[in-house]
Amino acid sequence: MEYTYGAERRVGLNHALFNVTATILYLVSFLLRLSAGPGNGIAAAIIGFMGLASVIYAAYLGGDMVFTKGTGVNHTAWEVAGEDYETVLPLESVEENKLYRVTAAGVPVVLFRQGMQFSAISATCPHAGGPLDEGTLTGDIVECPWHSSRFCMRDGRVLTGPATVNAPRYDVRVQNGHVEVKRIGDH
Repeated sequence: MEYTYGAERRVGLNHALFNVTATILYLVSFLLRLSAGPGNGIAAAIIGFMGLASVIYAAYLGGDMVFTKGTGVNHTAWEVAGEDYETVLPLESVEENKLYRVTAAGVPVVLFRQGMQFSAISATCPHAGGPLDEGTLTGDIVECPWHSSRFCMRDGRVLTGPATVNAPRYDVRVQNGHVEVKRIGDH
């Protein structure tokens, strides 16, 4: 939860607390079942059902975190890939060692130039959706401004987290004085 804020953090804390509560309730239920005292079976069953209720609520909160708030979700997983190269900028307007936010197939892409070598990856950080084009550039490494995940601009590889998924990569070519990009990969 180190990289969450506000309501997302509160939901995550409650999710954890209800899971811990369920674990403790199940442990108590188990210990009661081991002891052969009269009435322990009924108490163990009641405590076990309380543990079940706690697990169900914790699962609901976990689903809320993922499906409503997008916590821990790869924010680039559903980006659309175009079939063809798309012109994004005139070659003469692309300076070296500078990040450019462009759009290909409606998806934000960050473009980078070193000499006549061009690189492009998704402009959306897979970890939390941060704008990589606003990140810090060191050599050919871009650092997300939100949580400091670092990506190699040449291949999209995540170098340091909290991100765990590589940034989608784009092939870049220069044709007729224009820079063109096209998504590479399984999309």
